This record gives sequence, C-alpha cells and structure tokens, in this order.
Amino acid sequence: MSTGPDPELRTYQPSPTQASEEQTVTIRQGQQKQAADLRIAVSSTRGGEARFTVSQGPGIDKDSPDGGRGEIGDTVTLDNGYTITIEEVQDSAEDDAPGAGSGSATLTVTPPEE
Repeated sequence: MSTGPDPELRTYQPSPTQASEEQTVTIRQGQQKQAADLRIAVSSTRGGEARFTVSQGPGIDKDSPDGGRGEIGDTVTLDNGYTITIEEVQDSAEDDAPGAGSGSATLTVTPPEE
C-alpha cells in the first residue's frame, strides 16, 4: 500500500525560478535531467566528446533549443548567460547504435550572475 508519491518521480515545472547556485549532474546518453533551472539532454558521448541540448529554462525558446558539445574541461556559454562545463565523459560502447548509447556526461551548470 502506497502512502504518498514516489520520491523518485519528478513533476513538470513549466516556469522554474532561477537557481542561485551551480549544480553538477550526470546524464546518461538519451536521457535528460534538470540542473540549475535548465532541462538538459545528452545526445552523444563518443571519442571523449559529449553533445547536449538544453530544451527548457530561462531564455530558452522551446522551438529553438540551445546546446553545445565539447570534451572534458570545455565550457559552453549559452545565449541566456548560463555556462555548462563538461566535467567527465564516459564514452558509449563502440557497438552501440547512434542515439542508443550507454555513455554518460557529467556537466556543471552555472547560472549567470545577476
């Protein structure tokens, strides 16, 4: 018998408030997570490079998502002033189909200073 909502279940928040601190999150290829008010998906982890897309957050147009790619240590500055630093890349297995990889990326998301 359940006594409440599943603590692992995330709810949709269409207009999150701006975070005041940076957050580090590990995202498996093909999945997405929320970090420092941004919804980030990792689409590829190959050859030490991670590719990611930001689909939601302050200043992000849902019809024209932002994103970037890079290797460990690279920092991408988005149009909305947030920065994403690639901390770690775990490559997908060589025999994984494109878009269905087993890799992951650890990203640090830093909101712009006010």
